[in-house]
Amino acid sequence: MNSYDKIHFNTTGFGKINFSRFDPKVPLTYRNYTNWEMHTIMNDTALLQKTIFYKKATDGSYQILHSYSPFY
Repeated sequence: MNSYDKIHFNTTGFGKINFSRFDPKVPLTYRNYTNWEMHTIMNDTALLQKTIFYKKATDGSYQILHSYSPFY
């Protein structure tokens, strides 16, 4: 991930409750890849600074989230 200038993270449907239960010490399965990606970004300042978070709006367009956090 460090070789890219920007990382795009689509938060549409992202489960904050499931993320709050994510344990990085547990083996990675297909059900928690997105949680692992979010955890990795949130715990690496360089990755966080280059990440653009967005979600799908009701009209089908995408809205950039300027101050996104999975914690609230």
